Amino acid sequence: MTVIATLVTKEFTAHATDSFIARRTVDGTYEIVEKQRTKIVCVRQFAGAIAYFGFAGLNSQRLSTLRWLQERVADASRFAKPEDFARYLGAALDKWLSSIGLAGPTQRGIGMHFTAYEDVEGYRIPELFAITNFESTRYDQLHPDGIRVTRETYGVIENTDDRLTNHALPRYRHRVRMELAKGGILAFNNGDPILFNPISSAMFTVVDAVHDRSQLATPKPAAALRYLAKWPIQSVATAQKKLMLPGYQLVGGKIHDLSISSLGEYESDSGDDHC
Repeated sequence: MTVIATLVTKEFTAHATDSFIARRTVDGTYEIVEKQRTKIVCVRQFAGAIAYFGFAGLNSQRLSTLRWLQERVADASRFAKPEDFARYLGAALDKWLSSIGLAGPTQRGIGMHFTAYEDVEGYRIPELFAITNFESTRYDQLHPDGIRVTRETYGVIENTDDRLTNHALPRYRHRVRMELAKGGILAFNNGDPILFNPISSAMFTVVDAVHDRSQLATPKPAAALRYLAKWPIQSVATAQKKLMLPGYQLVGGKIHDLSISSLGEYESDSGDDHC
């Protein structure tokens, strides 16, 4: 299971992913069939990007999730708002998965983080759209309605599971803006929260402690955000490699990262800014 991490701040968003793609074998272990390719796609129309986890395709370039995403992103210019594009993407993804004929969460389960900046009453405000057919973060059941598209930033700020209210309304978007204006970082991850969350929490604890001692270095904000996004993924990969039996490591390979400013400036330490 791929691990993806997304961080959102007032001026930057950042994505990070591992690059393993695994295939289950007859004895219940996994064979790694890809170790290098990215799982991040730029959406320059909205100063955004998409990272995916779960179904990565079948054994052909024609049925590659990465290629499918790249083709769909070419349609982004048809849409005036990122939410419209996100909902188009969700509907197209549902149709694509159904056409392939996959069955069960281990085969057709998929999730995506789509970040974008929206213009709301003269302000540029970031949003993260979750696009997924998983019913929960246990990743063992699919939602009966198929792919769902939800806004996530307001829900995280208010610590609520309510995703039915229209959080696109200006009052909700300004609540996100005001929280981020305080210097906050919104963190999202999918793939293996049991392993990822403790490592991520420990990292932020260390950062806060160094900050309290007035010893925190101040690298460029985008570079710092990319580091914070990818460090837990690298740590999960290392832990799995060192601790797990052969054939069970599902996170690893090249770690990819990408940051995007509210002005649409793309930077990456892994070459993903050329997407």
